[in-house]
Amino acid sequence: MSENKILIFSMIFTLFLILPSVNADLGTFKNGDCMSIITSLNSSYINISILANPSSHIFLRNVGMEKSGSGFNYTFCNTTENGKYTYGYCDDTTACFSNEFYVNPNGSEFTTAQGLIFIIILIVFLLLLIGGINGMSKSMNNAWTIFYICLSYLSLFIIFLVCWNYSYNYLWQTQILVSIFWILWMIMGFGFMPFIIIVSLYIVHKGIKDNLEKEFISQGYTKEEAHEMSKRRKR
Repeated sequence: MSENKILIFSMIFTLFLILPSVNADLGTFKNGDCMSIITSLNSSYINISILANPSSHIFLRNVGMEKSGSGFNYTFCNTTENGKYTYGYCDDTTACFSNEFYVNPNGSEFTTAQGLIFIIILIVFLLLLIGGINGMSKSMNNAWTIFYICLSYLSLFIIFLVCWNYSYNYLWQTQILVSIFWILWMIMGFGFMPFIIIVSLYIVHKGIKDNLEKEFISQGYTKEEAHEMSKRRKR
């Protein structure tokens, strides 16, 4: 049990280390959506001197912003890449400023509440996974063994699903991590039925073999003789 606790606490510590701490000046917006660049400077005009995406591709250069009430606004729609967008703007006194905003797949920043929910879900299914593995090692009944195997498999499947969802929405900077979780999730999804069928057949086969060995041993044969005779009987 102490090893299980160490595993859980290590996972929680690791998760807090990788929680993204995005605090964009202008905010966070959804990938592909239009967003408004706004400023409330008291000026006769405002020009966006430059705007670049996370790959340093320049979209805007010396573009005027539209007067909107007591401030200025510019609608920007080329938000197809996740990451930090930076821009600079200047007023009629040639005073210049810089700002930034972020784009991610769901348009929201990761909060402490979301992090706690994520960790709780992960811990629940991690405990189910550990319980399934312990159940497999102690079960003396084939049906229960298959149940524990299914429980372990589904728990691991959901863990990969949750990790992929989290990494896709908030850890898009580490695309390789997103891809790894997605691949593992997809493999386990498509492989569930074949895996369960193969394991079930193996367990049934092993149960028949064990029963034959017990039968021969009860007839006075040694364990080695019973083992060989059970193999011949199955053939």
